[in-house]
Amino acid sequence: MVSEYFLDSDIILDLLMDRTPYSEDSKVIFQLSGADQIKLYCSSIIVTNVFYIIRKTFGKEKAVESIGSLLIFCGILPVGEREIRNAYQSDFSDFEDSIQYHVAIGKPEIRAIITRNKKDYILSKIPVVSPKEFLSLFK
Repeated sequence: MVSEYFLDSDIILDLLMDRTPYSEDSKVIFQLSGADQIKLYCSSIIVTNVFYIIRKTFGKEKAVESIGSLLIFCGILPVGEREIRNAYQSDFSDFEDSIQYHVAIGKPEIRAIITRNKKDYILSKIPVVSPKEFLSLFK
């Protein structure tokens, strides 16, 4: 059975916006998904945020293309009232990251959250790993 992981938006944006040097690790993570070695997920809010940021930076055509690519490699988990309320009531310092966390823990198969902002997930009850830490598991 393939292991499942939740991606924070920074990992997705690193790849789609080619933010070096981070984009190299993100590219390998997505290649692992494309090779069916792992299953990646993000939240529906991440999809809208990624679209907005890429559209603002590169235009609508690139944003649409980017979301199309994301949908190939990443499952989308919904954000609903439960996740919003849990995030609101949590002690996370960043509300958006709290939402992402509550989406991730809503799918028990998620083994870890992959992010470059580990400090934002200090209260996480599931492992939180950097891209480099994650990729070290596959060497």
